[in-house]
Amino acid sequence: MTSLKHSGLLHQGKHSKTLRLDLIHQGYVPETLEPKLKPVYLLGEAGLLSRPIIGIVGSRHASPQGMADSFWFAKELARAGCVIVSGLAVGIDAAAHRGAISVGRGTTIAVVAHGFSFCYPARHQLLRDELLDSGGTLISEYEPNTPPRPHQFLHRNRIIAGLCDALLVIEAGPKSGALTTASIALDLGKDIYALPGSIHSELSYGGHQLIRQGAGLVESPHELLTDLGRKLLPANRPAIQKKHRKEPRVQEARQADFPEMKDPRYDRVNLVLSYEPQTLSELLLKLPKDSGENDLIAGLLMLELDRRAYRLPDGRWVRFKNH
Repeated sequence: MTSLKHSGLLHQGKHSKTLRLDLIHQGYVPETLEPKLKPVYLLGEAGLLSRPIIGIVGSRHASPQGMADSFWFAKELARAGCVIVSGLAVGIDAAAHRGAISVGRGTTIAVVAHGFSFCYPARHQLLRDELLDSGGTLISEYEPNTPPRPHQFLHRNRIIAGLCDALLVIEAGPKSGALTTASIALDLGKDIYALPGSIHSELSYGGHQLIRQGAGLVESPHELLTDLGRKLLPANRPAIQKKHRKEPRVQEARQADFPEMKDPRYDRVNLVLSYEPQTLSELLLKLPKDSGENDLIAGLLMLELDRRAYRLPDGRWVRFKNH
């Protein structure tokens, strides 16, 4: 935990003034929100609250694919004119903020569980500043010098649920706070969506549970915007272009957080991968002699992120049928 005030890292400049805003009185969140919400502190651009807002939440222990999905959805939704709200946490939250920021100015809101004199986690100090510098907004219901405490994160979740017009869950385990956010949003009458995942991953549990309970199953930002009927889109912003699902996803993942994808190990392993399941030992025998097991594993992980390889429950690897 790092106090920005005492470390000299408190964000300065045109965003250094905080505002007090009554979100309920001004109609930004429902009156039924519990616990009752007092006027909040706002740092940044208050005008974002008047635009269509999509919440993106999920696991702090997200997979590389989950973070790539979060980045992709946030970027395309922001490009379509929506504002992305999340909690500035590690994992899905951070990827969503970064995806929105990559589009341009005024694209994302972070609701934090502490006062503005702190940054939690401390590793997100730069992300916090990038968010503000790009015309984003921070919101907190706590006095500036209030440090983060566990119960405050649950309270933070209800503000995310209250602000968003629709909520998307990407990777959430059985005890994930994202499920709490979804439950609150559902009680408030918000539209809930979930991205499906592997049946072999615990991170898919929350999304699949929500889908069984009636949440919308989406596989692309275009599907999400189409299902919302485009009623959320500003008239002066272009709608998202319909694209094939996998190419944008892979492209964004490479450019955003995985520049190492142009690694020669990717091509080497791709050449020996087949539709028949193979063990690591079998694959290693087919690689050039100067390739070791670490090279093989690195290549497989990159191919898995690219949706070209899949690890079976018994540990063997296969090529996806569509590649």
